Amino acid sequence: DVREMAPDKFVICTCITNGNSGYLPTKEAFEEGGYECRSSNFTIALPDVLMRTIGEMLVTIDDIE
Repeated sequence: DVREMAPDKFVICTCITNGNSGYLPTKEAFEEGGYECRSSNFTIALPDVLMRTIGEMLVTIDDIE
């Protein structure tokens, strides 16, 4: 969870940016299946990749501050 990674930061996660939108299911939702996951443009790997990348970005921000 992003809030746990940066409890001292004000972090906003957006779902519609640069004209793109789409439902990003959680890893658990992908495992359960269903319409939202089948119609998503994303794969089950993306939630882990996204969380890892967010963690790396937060570390970089700490280095800059």
